[in-house]
Amino acid sequence: MCHRLEEDHQLEQPARVCDYFDMICGSGLGGLLAIMCGILCMTGEQLVEEFVQLCKVVFSGQLDVEQRTLLFSEIFFVDASDQVTLENSLRAIVSANSDQPSSEDALRLLRTRREDWLLFLDNANDPTLDLRPYVSWPHGNVLITTRNREIRSHSPTCSIWVDKLELADAMELLLRGVDLNESSKSHELALKIVQELGYLALAINQARAFLANGVCTLEEYLPIYARNCERLLEDKATQTTDDYQYSVYTTWTISFNRLSPDAALLLELLSQMHHESIPSRLFENAWKALNREGEKENTVPQTIASFLCSFTAVDSTWDVLCFRKLIREILSFSLLEFNTTNSFISLHPLVQRWAQHQSQHHEGIIPSTQTLLALATLTEWNSEDYAMRFFLLPHLRASMKNGIQLHYTFLARVGYVYQYGGMHREGFDMCQRALSETQQHFGPEHPDTLDRVGELAAAYRALGLNQEALELNEGQLEARRRIQGNEHPDTLNAMSDLALDYRRLGWYRDALKLNEEVLELRRRVLGHEHLGTQTTMINCALVYSYLGHYRSALELNEEVLGVRKRVLGHEHPYTLVTMSNLAQVYWDLGQHGDALLLGKEVVEVRKRVLGFEHPDTLTSMHNLAVFYKRMGLSWNAMKLNEEVLEVRKRVLDHEHPDILASMNNLVLVSIDLRQYQDALKVNEELLEVRKRVQGHEHPDTLAAMSSLAQIYSNLGQYQNAFDLHMHVIEVSSRVLGPKHPQTLANLECLKPLRAELQVPMKPKQSRKRDKVKHLFTLSSK
Repeated sequence: MCHRLEEDHQLEQPARVCDYFDMICGSGLGGLLAIMCGILCMTGEQLVEEFVQLCKVVFSGQLDVEQRTLLFSEIFFVDASDQVTLENSLRAIVSANSDQPSSEDALRLLRTRREDWLLFLDNANDPTLDLRPYVSWPHGNVLITTRNREIRSHSPTCSIWVDKLELADAMELLLRGVDLNESSKSHELALKIVQELGYLALAINQARAFLANGVCTLEEYLPIYARNCERLLEDKATQTTDDYQYSVYTTWTISFNRLSPDAALLLELLSQMHHESIPSRLFENAWKALNREGEKENTVPQTIASFLCSFTAVDSTWDVLCFRKLIREILSFSLLEFNTTNSFISLHPLVQRWAQHQSQHHEGIIPSTQTLLALATLTEWNSEDYAMRFFLLPHLRASMKNGIQLHYTFLARVGYVYQYGGMHREGFDMCQRALSETQQHFGPEHPDTLDRVGELAAAYRALGLNQEALELNEGQLEARRRIQGNEHPDTLNAMSDLALDYRRLGWYRDALKLNEEVLELRRRVLGHEHLGTQTTMINCALVYSYLGHYRSALELNEEVLGVRKRVLGHEHPYTLVTMSNLAQVYWDLGQHGDALLLGKEVVEVRKRVLGFEHPDTLTSMHNLAVFYKRMGLSWNAMKLNEEVLEVRKRVLDHEHPDILASMNNLVLVSIDLRQYQDALKVNEELLEVRKRVQGHEHPDTLAAMSSLAQIYSNLGQYQNAFDLHMHVIEVSSRVLGPKHPQTLANLECLKPLRAELQVPMKPKQSRKRDKVKHLFTLSSK
């Protein structure tokens, strides 16, 4: 407007609005602008500059309390903890002018006040409190503080959710009024304190009070907190600068006591898990397992059985509305967070610790939580259940940190989840315990005992102990043939497991013979499109590839892929596994372009269906990097390997097998790029971890030694390379056998080293051996 005045009147000086208008008025912010234009006679530029500066002062917190009160004609503080305290606070507003004041008198008074007053409804956390009569006014202002998110419905566009404090705010709050020396050490100690308290304002303010009152120093606080967390968070310092009457724990306990029994139990169950990313679907999975035919109720604690049964709808389905109402109830007290996008639940770490403290006298809460999580590990193979096992692992680990309190019938199921997550040693221990207890209850040849034998054999195999797995599966198969017959599905499963052991030991012809026998029986007994039949066809195809029979492998993979696309769908995990296997066969046949295109398709589908950080997505990216390396696109392979390794290190345990596989491939790509020093650094770290986790004689450890020997050779350290290859050959011959691919590959590596060191060759012995393929780590997922 001022610019228009200046243009119309061709003014040389900035225009003042007061020079051209007889009346300037407004309300709210408009009234403030009217004062600045009409009384203070500001120009347009002055008005904008001063108004912006005023906003910065008001909204940056630079006004003290006394200055802020000048913005309102009156401020009415109302304790809205519950209906009674709210009405009492309202009566106090009119008590000076009435012998028998009522809350309605206060409301009538506010309606008649035309000034810019502020009604401050503090601590309005009670979800049963109806605030509608107190927030709808023709004039005036209302400010509400609450932990109940539903209050936002009264002003959805003008609500601010105050979550964790920003670092700078947390540090400023902690150190306010605390006498300390300005030093980097003090800053570092303060930073550790606010991090330990999870940037929670009330907890930090409570810590500040203890520091300011001389109870302890910055150096002393964390050691004291570690030993006395519950006592510190329960206490409320007497001399504080705020008038909030409750401590951290007291605030949450008051809220907890208002929860319904089922909501309180849900919060206690959640507190025993990891505090982040708890999939709410685990409760539905557990409910399905409890209601599934054959699930033994006497293995499930009554607490969790009754809790899950309460979510059975009238039509005997999962009552998602009933469950979400419990989530909503706990949310109303801000005791958890719920992500509506993925339906994941999270707790603040301090809320979790308080809830654990709250439930320590609840007998049976730990076995109930462990059983709940075990029930949630459904053994079905749709995409969601396939991913669920990955999400459940951190919660199982958290619930079992103080020991396993789980019925033995669930141990093998939980052990499988540990193995799926790469924690093979822990999974092995659970499978071993499950077998021992099952055998004590049913005897050595009961079908349940034989099931546990097969699971323990798989655990041995995951640890690289293939000979031990073979011996267990041979005993299992002999017992099943005798007890259940040659064509029983469990017998066929045992034959398939034994064929896998043959393949892992390099006995490819024995593996093929047994797989073909299983395939013939499954086709006749189970049918051509049964999942077990299709799995056996895939196993046969893998052995064909190891034997170099690539055309036979191609035919089987294409047949299985066609069936799985039709029966399971194009994006089912098993369909994608088959596509990955087919891509490898394409490569073996020299169809490198087809292999690369199919590998890229698997990556894209898994990213879209499972997400970027899902283990199977990372596996397909890992395999794509293998193809890049083989095509000589080493820089592409390096980039993709580094990307996969970075994500895996962030989401997995640092000793997870997938991380070690990525490190292995990174070593080999670095060798291709002649970055030998980088390869040496990564390989030495890899070898150290493999020795510690898998043992000195594990096949993967021997492979890492072979890579290290190759690096030594490329660096000209021929004697070191020769000695290391000789060591690998000696161990591999003893552990895996003299004809195993790993033994033979290391023997080949000795030839150029003997020439460099002028070591005489040993007389060559004639022998027949299977054609083998062994170089690069490619996942079978």
